[in-house]
Amino acid sequence: MQVVQVASDKQVGIAQARQKFGSIVESVQYDGEAFVISRNGKPVAAVVPVRILEQYQNEREKLFGLIEQVQAVNQNADPDEVMNDVLEAQQGLRSKQK
Repeated sequence: MQVVQVASDKQVGIAQARQKFGSIVESVQYDGEAFVISRNGKPVAAVVPVRILEQYQNEREKLFGLIEQVQAVNQNADPDEVMNDVLEAQQGLRSKQK
């Protein structure tokens, strides 16, 4: 999965986001910035460029498609065998990353 980076992530409180929503949208649209909106110091929403949202949606569709394919292929498989296969594949990937 390829992750598209945005110019920066800025955190703003919800009150500030209300006051400056127009300028936030302009920064997102023209500068590719991302804003995390927080309430009481906790992130609750994000304003990101549409291309980031579209990428997320596409990657999510691909992931769920793969999950459905794996489920279809393994619908009659022994759950323990499937788990062993998953663990072996995971260990193989981890050893390649080192």
